[in-house]
Amino acid sequence: MDAIVDMIRRMRADRPIGSPCKEDMWARDMVLIKLLSTVALRRANLAHLTWRADNSGDLYQRADKSWWIRLPKNKFKNTYGAAGEEVYDCRIQPSAWQDIERYIVIHRARMLRHPTDLLFVLKLKNGINDEHRPWTWLSKRVAELTSQYIPNCHGFGPHAFRHIVATSILKASEGDYKTVAKILHDRVATVEKHYDGLRSNDASRRMGELLASQFAQDRKRTRLNSSHVSQHRIP
Repeated sequence: MDAIVDMIRRMRADRPIGSPCKEDMWARDMVLIKLLSTVALRRANLAHLTWRADNSGDLYQRADKSWWIRLPKNKFKNTYGAAGEEVYDCRIQPSAWQDIERYIVIHRARMLRHPTDLLFVLKLKNGINDEHRPWTWLSKRVAELTSQYIPNCHGFGPHAFRHIVATSILKASEGDYKTVAKILHDRVATVEKHYDGLRSNDASRRMGELLASQFAQDRKRTRLNSSHVSQHRIP
């Protein structure tokens, strides 16, 4: 997650002042990466995300000025699994609120050519794409951004953000699978299954910390035995 935070800093510093068209796309990309790193939605959910001025869209703002994403059950891949058990209604982290407001009020408004409730809009080109449609190449754009702003990275797509967020929470909380399940909108059992390797590795690391003195004694005996063997080698 540290690499993602650093990526966001680099993107913010790279704001293309003086070029309205590029600045509009920059503002859109900032919101995209902020949402990926805070709510960890799947690509299809992000590409079809809606916003409406009357607050009836998927993205909406509450009276306290906080921003939330509310999605019906049928908009999720696992509709007949965990997603079908409750409506998704998740508050976006406050660090993204100002970026969202700036994009909607200024940059998205400038990019609109026809009425649409899609949150993420693309620059239209006459004769090529003359209407606003869901962002079909969103994954490609995320890969371009991660490649550009994360050092020594060949780029990765939206789904990797889900794993990064989940892993970061588990590492920081020492295994809070319930929180991860809520973020990913999945069942705890499913999260435990997919991140069982991480849990086993963390258990091994923790065991090493608890039994450090015993293991140190064993390493000492091993060195002594190795020294004894080397002294009696046949020339």
